Amino acid sequence: MASWAEEVQTYQHERRVKLHPDLFKGPTVGYVRGETSKRERSFNPLLGRFLDPQREQEQQSFEDETKRGFLNLARDVQLRREAPFDLVTHERRRRCRESLTTCPWTWRVRRQR
Repeated sequence: MASWAEEVQTYQHERRVKLHPDLFKGPTVGYVRGETSKRERSFNPLLGRFLDPQREQEQQSFEDETKRGFLNLARDVQLRREAPFDLVTHERRRRCRESLTTCPWTWRVRRQR
């Protein structure tokens, strides 16, 4: 007959999710001699540019798209948080286009003429 401690231990092992020990090892990376230095030579850290013009163009376009997305998001947040009118002149900052029938900032429906 098993003791109380052994029963608790067997119960815990039954309830535990068993994972294969190879999952904790991580991927094995095989390095080819000189591959790391070859990748390091493709980028100039002083200029902050890639030596390959095609790769540099791809990186610049990626950075521009990412920057534009973040700037657009920041501008949208700024427009939502600040006052919809100028504090000095009391004029509305946000104007709806004439083609729109609903102004998203005031939620009033315009009448089309």
